[in-house]
Amino acid sequence: MTEIVPTERMSSARRILDMECALDGDPTSAYQASIVSWLPGQLPGHDMRNVGWGLLVLAVDATPRPQRSGPNSAVNSGMRSVMLNAGKVGSALIDSPGPVAESPPDVGWDLADLRPAMAEVVREVTAVLPPDADIAQATGEAPAILRDLFPDADVAGTGWAALGTAMVLAKEAKEVQSKITRGHMRRRTREHREQWGNGAIFAAIILGRLGDLLISES
Repeated sequence: MTEIVPTERMSSARRILDMECALDGDPTSAYQASIVSWLPGQLPGHDMRNVGWGLLVLAVDATPRPQRSGPNSAVNSGMRSVMLNAGKVGSALIDSPGPVAESPPDVGWDLADLRPAMAEVVREVTAVLPPDADIAQATGEAPAILRDLFPDADVAGTGWAALGTAMVLAKEAKEVQSKITRGHMRRRTREHREQWGNGAIFAAIILGRLGDLLISES
């Protein structure tokens, strides 16, 4: 396993993640721990510390600035929650890297099956994306971000980790939205949670597209 010496940009990204999480009350996905324990088994032969750094920087770069008020504040909150949770997954992988198998880097079937599923998710949620949502513009610089990060960045591994994390967090956001239709709550609360879910799903799509692009470019 190659020793990774964090660049200033990498260290800065981790500090920014900590500050942004504190600003938002440290949002924690119910699936965060399971993602961290699942990814190493799905990426045999990959250095998970390397993958963790890539995922952390990718997520921090994609996190929108906070918007505490206004018509899109709930959407913004949902987007930030997904990106910050993805960054926290990356940070956890850095701190607790799994063993690197003596074999070429590979991808597990469960993770590989999520790549075609991403296109289906995009089709399902197109109608609920925020106004003027431009996924192509939001994901266009992903390869350059990772290649400039550090010389031995695992671009493909980071891509697969981003895609897998995105799909799990998208599932969680859809679960939040499904509870809205079953529960009894005030209209304002219902609308806020629905918009939060829309923002979270949009962010998950962006993260998944970033991952897909990295996989294709590696």
